[in-house]
Amino acid sequence: TTFRRRTLIEDKVPISTQLNSLMTNITDDSAKDQTMLFQLRDLMFSQGAKSNSPIYCHIRVNLYQRFNDEYYYINRIDTLMIKDTYKAIIEEAASVITSFVVDNLTTLPLDEVYSLNDVYNIDNIEKSEIKLYATDAYQNGIYPDYYSFANQTPLTVEMTYKLKDKELKEVKVKDATDEKWVKMKPQDIYAVVVEGIPYIAAGKKYCILYKKDNNLEFKTEETSGLGITPSVSIGVGGGSGGGFVGGGIGITIFGSSKKEKITMYIDHLNGDFIAK
Repeated sequence: TTFRRRTLIEDKVPISTQLNSLMTNITDDSAKDQTMLFQLRDLMFSQGAKSNSPIYCHIRVNLYQRFNDEYYYINRIDTLMIKDTYKAIIEEAASVITSFVVDNLTTLPLDEVYSLNDVYNIDNIEKSEIKLYATDAYQNGIYPDYYSFANQTPLTVEMTYKLKDKELKEVKVKDATDEKWVKMKPQDIYAVVVEGIPYIAAGKKYCILYKKDNNLEFKTEETSGLGITPSVSIGVGGGSGGGFVGGGIGITIFGSSKKEKITMYIDHLNGDFIAK
């Protein structure tokens, strides 16, 4: 699972400037009456503490075509890349973004139509279509991954558990071979719902999940032992509501190995944990 934390920096060459240059180079006069909206929702780079650690880059972009005051959804890219050097990962990221724009330049938009305000709030619109976010009545059971949790389809509802002051201490399931009750390791599942209360399996413990401002959040101190190393991530627009080209550039610094009380929220599209 990915953990990210953001702050703001200044970009030397605004991404909006780079995109305007790209569009000038790949279009001609026939495109003068058409407008493409490029929504850069996340552009994140990260690397482990060791100099030879691989470098990761996550890109999430939406494209829309504008007709009058309406925006027709064209396509989305949501991809993770891995390279050995920063030079290679930056070149790959630039190539992926450029190819995505070029490949979709003449793509006919879908019937998904949004207002400008909708585009600003695309996260909330997407969440409204995910059962996990659209309900307050969670299905009891064990969820092996985010997608089963998002769809509220538990792997099993047959389990035993131990609670202390609403803190989930233990979960057991029946072994398929001898039907003995076996203790689950939090590392082996994504989430569990007990007595209608959802818990996220974070590190070696279960953390209560709660809804706030249409985000699903949990508090944890398990920053050590989770494979979190110093890294940076860049995103335009920041926050959970997406963003447009231009404006602030966000840089993400991962926590150190020290334990600290932090609040995480779930990335609704892939289930990653993001530090607020």
